[in-house]
Amino acid sequence: MNLYILRHGIAADRGVEYPDDSLRPLTGKGIKRMRLEAEGMNAIGVAPDVIISSPLVRAIQTAEIVRDGLNAPPQMAISETLVPEAHPSQTLRELASKYSSIRSLMVVGHEPHLSSLVSYIMTGQVSWLITLKKGALCNMDISASGRGQLLWALAPRQLRTLA
Repeated sequence: MNLYILRHGIAADRGVEYPDDSLRPLTGKGIKRMRLEAEGMNAIGVAPDVIISSPLVRAIQTAEIVRDGLNAPPQMAISETLVPEAHPSQTLRELASKYSSIRSLMVVGHEPHLSSLVSYIMTGQVSWLITLKKGALCNMDISASGRGQLLWALAPRQLRTLA
């Protein structure tokens, strides 16, 4: 399976305006940058069949911007296994059970979950071998066992430069 892992874009700060962290939206700057990043994804041939997003507002907005910006807009789904506090094994179990027939997937979520997901896929351990900035994208090749290798990782600025 080809798996793209995307961290959500720049979001509103935590605080009194958003006491419920799950409701924090992308900022105007975050929206603009994610649109450019989607153009960069097109330039390098990123074409998932399905985008699966965390249920938090900022991740859903990121997933929708990417879906709408890709040359071939994929289907979209929501998964509770992509919330920040989820264990990577939960995400991999869901991908295996619901999406094993899909050739290419993109998950959109949060730190520290996504970094631990990348590490878990590569090593079977929850650690942080990589840290994904807001808007960063990486690509992994995953076997049926749930283990795999990191093919590449791009910082948000690199994606925007490709646009």
